[in-house]
Amino acid sequence: MKKQPVLLGIDAGTSGLKVCAFSLNGFLVQKEQASIAIISKTPGFTEVDVNHYWTLVRHAVKKIATNSRISIIGIGLSTTCPMVITMDDDFSPLGNGIAFLDNRAVAEAEQYLAKFPSPEAYSTFVGNRCSVSTCSSSTMSWIRNHEPKRWQATKLIGMLNSFIAAKLTGRSAIDTTQASYSGI
Repeated sequence: MKKQPVLLGIDAGTSGLKVCAFSLNGFLVQKEQASIAIISKTPGFTEVDVNHYWTLVRHAVKKIATNSRISIIGIGLSTTCPMVITMDDDFSPLGNGIAFLDNRAVAEAEQYLAKFPSPEAYSTFVGNRCSVSTCSSSTMSWIRNHEPKRWQATKLIGMLNSFIAAKLTGRSAIDTTQASYSGI
């Protein structure tokens, strides 16, 4: 029996995951989904256990991939952004992912903004406005300042899409939209 070619879509949000197989005509063939727990141990902190997230992605993809009637010929990835993830050489996370809803790095974002004559000048230079949710380098600075051991062990900083893609392919990368949230 000839297998139906499908395209796999991975939609990785802040609180939920959907993995769907679509026919080449765009019809939904199979869908798997899971809820993601948001961790907030401290007021203003919003984190996600990305190891658990990766386990859920693997299980959902495996469930679809074991469907004997289909053949996955391509994968698309859409994720929440930004979610700062520090990783080691093997793309293993060094702590939870820090979501865009997190406010721990407000002071760091203000320090970045203070280096420019105006918020408009920052936006013109960086291509985005300066806030904790749109300047992930402020979160990176917070990690450097408040979690020095984690910072020293970090070999790669990525977002949720870079993390999932690295786990799927063994390569690190980031797309331009996610990179635009860096503030760099």
